[in-house]
Amino acid sequence: MYFELVFYCVIFFLVFVPWSLHMGDNQNFCGNKLLLYDEACLHIKIDSPVPLKLYMQSTECYQCDAIPLPDLKKPVVVSTTYPTFLQLVKENENLSFNDSIFHFGQHGHYNVTLSDGIDIVEDVTPEDAYAPLKIELFALFVIIIMCSINAFAASSSSRFSRYIDVRGLFQTGYFRELQNDLGSPSETSSEPTGLISSAENIRNNAQNSRNYSRVQSLDAFRGLTIVLMLFVNYGGGKYKYFQHAVWNGLTIADVVFPWFAFIMGMSLLLSISALYRNTNSRSAVLLKVFLRSLVLIILGVILNSVNHDDIYTLRFPGVLQRLGLSYFIVGSIEVLFLRAHLADLEVGRTALMQVSGVFQWMVSLLIIGVHSCITFLLHVPGCPPGYLGPGGLHKHSSFENCTGGAAGYIDRFIFKEQHIYSRPSSKKIYHNEQRFDPEGLLGTLTTALTVFLGVHAIRLYVVCRSPKKLMVQWIVIAIITGVVAGLLCQWSQEEGVIPINKNLWSLSFSLATASLAFIAISILYFIIDYKKLWSGSPFKEVGKNAILIYLGSSIFKETVPWHWTPVDLTTHTESLIMDTWGTILWIMIAVVFSKNNIYLAI
Repeated sequence: MYFELVFYCVIFFLVFVPWSLHMGDNQNFCGNKLLLYDEACLHIKIDSPVPLKLYMQSTECYQCDAIPLPDLKKPVVVSTTYPTFLQLVKENENLSFNDSIFHFGQHGHYNVTLSDGIDIVEDVTPEDAYAPLKIELFALFVIIIMCSINAFAASSSSRFSRYIDVRGLFQTGYFRELQNDLGSPSETSSEPTGLISSAENIRNNAQNSRNYSRVQSLDAFRGLTIVLMLFVNYGGGKYKYFQHAVWNGLTIADVVFPWFAFIMGMSLLLSISALYRNTNSRSAVLLKVFLRSLVLIILGVILNSVNHDDIYTLRFPGVLQRLGLSYFIVGSIEVLFLRAHLADLEVGRTALMQVSGVFQWMVSLLIIGVHSCITFLLHVPGCPPGYLGPGGLHKHSSFENCTGGAAGYIDRFIFKEQHIYSRPSSKKIYHNEQRFDPEGLLGTLTTALTVFLGVHAIRLYVVCRSPKKLMVQWIVIAIITGVVAGLLCQWSQEEGVIPINKNLWSLSFSLATASLAFIAISILYFIIDYKKLWSGSPFKEVGKNAILIYLGSSIFKETVPWHWTPVDLTTHTESLIMDTWGTILWIMIAVVFSKNNIYLAI
C-alpha cells in the first residue's frame, strides 16, 4: 500500500502543480491593481444631487464603525473573505440613511450606484474561489479509493487480515509504559519518554483476567491531528476555514491545538501508572512529570528562536510551552490523587470507583473557578471588568488598548510586549495595535481542563467492559460538554457570557473542542478497532512519530521541497497545492520512517 500511496501522491503533484501555474495566465485588474485571491473590484457611481459618502466594513468586525472610502472616483478593491457592510451617508448632515450587506465574489466586478440607496449590479461574473479545493478533495478521494481497492485485492484471501494491523494495546501481563507521549512506539522501552502517546498495556488481577487488543484509533487520532496541523501551518490554501478565527468563533484550524492537549491527557494517566510501577514513589514520579514539562518548555523556546535569535525580542510563550505547563498541572494532580495502580484495578464498577477521579474533578473545578475569577474580576487599567474582546475597532473603538482583557494584560505585564506574539489573528480585521499572545499564561488553566477531559476519556477506556458502552459514554460526555459550551456562548459566535474563543482559550472553547474530540475518538474507535474497517494508515504512522514530524515541520517550514515562493497568488490554487504537497511529503516521511522503525523520542 505504501508504494501505491507514494506513487499516487507524486502523480497528484505532477498533475496539479503545472495546472496551478497555468491559473495565473488570466490576470484580472481593478484599475492598476492586480486582483489577488479573495478580492473583488467595485466601480462606484454617484447619482444624487446631494454629496454622498460610502462607508464600508467587514461583517466579521463585530460592533465596529464602518470606514469611509477616501475616493469614490477610483475603482475600489474589497475583500471577499467575509460579507461587506456598506453604509451610505449624506456628507453635509453626516447622517446614515441606507445600509446594506453584500458578499462579493472573487474577481467579480460590480457597478455600485449611490442615490437614494445602494444599488449593486454584477458586471463581471465572479469565480468560484472554492473550485480548486473541490477539485483537490475529489482527487484525494480518488487516491483513497484506489489505495483501498489495492488493499482489498491484496487481502481478499485473508479477509482484510493483511491490511488491518491490529496489535495488542491491552495484552495479558503487566501494564507497559507509554513509550513516547509524542508518538514513539518502541516495544522495548522501559519507561515512558514523552507527552502524547497511545495507551499500551494493562493487566487485570488474577480474579478477572482477560485479553485485549491494541487500540490503533489513538495513534490514528494523533496522526490525524498532526496532519491537520501541518496543512493549517503551511497555510491551508489561504482558505478561511483553515485559518484561525479572527477572534470569536471556531474553524477547522482551531481544533488542532486542543485535540493535541486532549490526546496528551489520554496518555498521561497511563504514563503515570507505569512510572508508579517502576518507582512506587510519588516524589520520583512528580519529578519525572516536572522534567518532561521542562523539556517541552525548553523545546518550545528553541523553536521560537528559529530564524529569530534576538533574545531582546524572543517570544517566550508558545504551543509546546502551553502543553508543558498544562501537562505539569494535570500530571501533578494525578500524581497526588491517584489512588491505585491501573495495572491492579478490577474492570467494572469497583474499578470505576477507584479511578473516577473525584478529587481530580474537584481540583479541576477549582482551577476553572480561579480562571473565571481572574478573567472577570481582575482590574485591567483603562478597560472594563471582564472584557473579552480584541480591542482596536471593537465596540466602536471604545477599548482600543484592551486586547484580550485580563489574559492580554497578564502576559504584557509578565513577559513585556517585546516577548509576546506580534501578529494576532484579529489584527487584519480589528486593526488592533496592541500585542496579544494566543498561547499566554491565563489560557493555560483552561488548557489544563482540556487535558483533564482527555484523562477522563482514558479512565473510562480502562474500566469499561463493553466497547459499545465505552462509545456510548464518550458520546454522552461529548453531548454534555457541547451543550454546556453552547449555553455559555448562547449558541452564537459573538453573544453569550463566554464566547468560543481560541485566542483566549475560553471555557466554552475548551468544552466545545473537547466535545468534538470525544466524537472524533468515538468514530475512529468504531471504524478502526471495533469494526476493523480500516487500519488507521497512514495517520497511524504519523501519530507514532508525532514529535519528529512536529519539530521537522517547524524547522523546515519555509524550505524547499516543502515550500516555495508562489508564482501565482491571484487564486487559491497554487497555495493549496503547495500546502497539500508539504503535508503529503511529511506523511510519506512518517510512513518510510515507520517501515524502518525509526522514531524520535524525548
